[in-house]
Amino acid sequence: MPRPSTGAACSPGRTERVDVYLDRRPYASLDLVDGPAEVTVPGTASARSVRVEGFQEGRLVSSRTERLG
Repeated sequence: MPRPSTGAACSPGRTERVDVYLDRRPYASLDLVDGPAEVTVPGTASARSVRVEGFQEGRLVSSRTERLG
């Protein structure tokens, strides 16, 4: 059964901003100034991967890629 969407939860800490990529293409950028954030990526039935990169003071501090499907 195809996935209609994929979700991710992001928490602040050493991360101020997260960028979300779907199949290596930019999808969303979230500022974590008000605490944890959630992003739902609709239409991921044909997507093969999602990557979330975390930034602190403009520097990449974390990155995670997940294969979908």
